[in-house]
Amino acid sequence: MRTRVVSMLGLVLLATGAMANPITVSYTTSGSFSAGAAGLFTYSPTSQSQVTEPDGSLLLSNLGTVALGTPTEQTQLEGESFTLKLIFNSPLGVPSPVVFVGSLHGTVGPNGNGVAQIHFNPNNTQVLNSSDGTFTLSLDNVQDLRKGLTSVITGDISGLGSGGVFGVGTAAAVPNPEPGSFVLFGLVAAGVLFLGKLKHAPPYSGK
Repeated sequence: MRTRVVSMLGLVLLATGAMANPITVSYTTSGSFSAGAAGLFTYSPTSQSQVTEPDGSLLLSNLGTVALGTPTEQTQLEGESFTLKLIFNSPLGVPSPVVFVGSLHGTVGPNGNGVAQIHFNPNNTQVLNSSDGTFTLSLDNVQDLRKGLTSVITGDISGLGSGGVFGVGTAAAVPNPEPGSFVLFGLVAAGVLFLGKLKHAPPYSGK
């Protein structure tokens, strides 16, 4: 029984240690369309600063916006592309720029009919190095580009905060446990102490 409780205590310590301190992620974007689509679409860049979740994840809710103009004729978009570039100011050490190329799909017409899409997959994920560790950056496809509507490019980061990868004076993040883990830790510790007292207590005589 005591071995089981001690094992539980070890699991609690591992769970609390898996949480990393929040890391600030700041970046600036730029983008461009290929020649055949440059007159049809407008890309508006952005600069953002966000903070990661305790598990090292981050939802990138704004990587710039794309708007579809009014074509002068029916236009087939197959074979055209969009290039998105990100420059990270934080964390340090991320290669610059980070480049994603998406393919355009769909047909758009002068009357506003038609729907365009930007597909970043299958190359929509990159594993990047930084001073705060290796992390994964992924982009979402833009599914519904229509005349008069503005679409936001989104993505996400995962695994940031596992410690440095360069081995040059970069320390792993100090754990920042959740409040509930302290309660569980206290309960398990109390159980260990109680079992220790039972082991050394005199046998019950029945009198």
